[in-house]
Amino acid sequence: MPIPYSFLASLLILCSFSTTCQSYALLGSKWGDPTMGTSGGTVSWGISLYSGSIFTPLGDFMPAGFDAEIQRAFDTWSEVANIDFVRRPDSVSNEAISIIGYNIDGPGGTLAQAGVLSGIALDVSETWAINGDGVTAIDIYSMALHEIGHSIGLGHELNDCLINIMCPAVGFKGPVDGLGEDDIAGVQYIYGARVSEVPLPGAAYLFGASLLGFAGFKSRQ
Repeated sequence: MPIPYSFLASLLILCSFSTTCQSYALLGSKWGDPTMGTSGGTVSWGISLYSGSIFTPLGDFMPAGFDAEIQRAFDTWSEVANIDFVRRPDSVSNEAISIIGYNIDGPGGTLAQAGVLSGIALDVSETWAINGDGVTAIDIYSMALHEIGHSIGLGHELNDCLINIMCPAVGFKGPVDGLGEDDIAGVQYIYGARVSEVPLPGAAYLFGASLLGFAGFKSRQ
């Protein structure tokens, strides 16, 4: 695989002198209610086992444990935004987001492809690894995180490519810790921020207190 540092550097220079760099980019569609800022509901995903002339199941070219890295990527998005993901059993049928191997363009070019509200294809010609360094092997978690971003409505952005996962050169950077501030701002604009539910004990306490108050009022009549 050719070392792509010059490509990443060119992106950083372009952004430094451009007036069009934005904090995040939207693809215009979303899961769930089409209104921006509303829940995306629960979206199913799965590893496709379909095998054909141009498609290959991930298990045929990925290292052991790859599916846990993909699950971690889905979890990372749902931890900050009001959208949930549920994995379905691996099969040849399609889920809302099906993930499969595809011979895109050979080593070192396009690493993966995804469209908004659609599946994800990872290039079978690349070398994939857990904690891949981006030069000798592509990091599975980083690329899954990036492509899921496309599937849920985020486009490429050039603002702070060293941090944000939606930078187009993310696959060449090696492992990432998670989402950048712009990634989080973008997905929360689309789906709203993740809101924790009211703990049941607190709700039960209020209900119990109201009953006691009602009983006390009755006893004074």
